[in-house]
Amino acid sequence: MLILVVVASYLSIKYLVAILPANHYEDRGVYTFLPYQMLSVQVQNTRASGRDRRMNPTKTAYIVYYRDTSGSGYQWSEQALTRELGQDTVDEGGGSR
Repeated sequence: MLILVVVASYLSIKYLVAILPANHYEDRGVYTFLPYQMLSVQVQNTRASGRDRRMNPTKTAYIVYYRDTSGSGYQWSEQALTRELGQDTVDEGGGSR
């Protein structure tokens, strides 16, 4: 038991010493994203069960796509609750259809 405690303590101290201080990490800045497009896609209907799932295996989801304003190529997307909310997000963000 004592040997296990000694080995665990040694490894803990070894890995704590290997952590660099905060000033050694490079700041890569903050990216600003704006919505530019909203598309509807078909996704699997996971909320339905039984007969409802067999009758309606897919549903329509509305995805809003965002891109970085600096032109670095970063993109991300998120699902909108309704088509109108997704399009309003794009219109308010200065994007185009």
